[in-house]
Amino acid sequence: MRLLLKSVPESVKRIVKKTWAYNLHLRYQLLLRLPYAINLELTNRCNLSCNMCPRSDISGLDVGDMDFKLFKKILDDLRPFINWNTSLTLVGLGEPFLYPKLAEAIAYAKTTYPEIPINLSTNGVLLDSDRAHALTRLMGQGDCICISVNADNPNTYKWLMGSDKFDLVVSNTKQFLSIRKTGRSGQKLKVIIQIMHTKNTGDNAYQEYGRHGNSRV
Repeated sequence: MRLLLKSVPESVKRIVKKTWAYNLHLRYQLLLRLPYAINLELTNRCNLSCNMCPRSDISGLDVGDMDFKLFKKILDDLRPFINWNTSLTLVGLGEPFLYPKLAEAIAYAKTTYPEIPINLSTNGVLLDSDRAHALTRLMGQGDCICISVNADNPNTYKWLMGSDKFDLVVSNTKQFLSIRKTGRSGQKLKVIIQIMHTKNTGDNAYQEYGRHGNSRV
């Protein structure tokens, strides 16, 4: 229908776009692009106790990891629903680096669906040199990792995250950015450094991480 509209005057286009048939067509095209995103929680274990996290409010939460065979089966079964507009996020309520087969999971997803981007989010505590090198080898163009630094000083970090790992997370983040520059595919990996705006977060936080040329939320 869009091709047909290209050959008609603007006045006619405006009339057509107001019809129920055209709106039905748009809805149908929208459904063809679903699902927009697939979210798989590899683990709900976490190494921090953030005061804004809903994990602490979930009574009787069964803590554990997804069976790797189940993970592969889910991805295999999703084939009929995957399209060019789909993205895969491997995060839930837990810290993904606690999943013992995270690298294998990313590799399997990239092999099974090389056409779709993979999103990852981490608190950065376990983002050491080995994991940084592994990520920059496995992920690249279109993929995205969000590092939740969330604060600009140790006191705010401890208040938010319930941990004194601020210096470690900052160090891991800077190291990861340096390692990313050395990999051919890793250079194309999008990195988001998350800073939470709170009454205890200073303006210098955005300037500090902005100097490294990274996106931030």
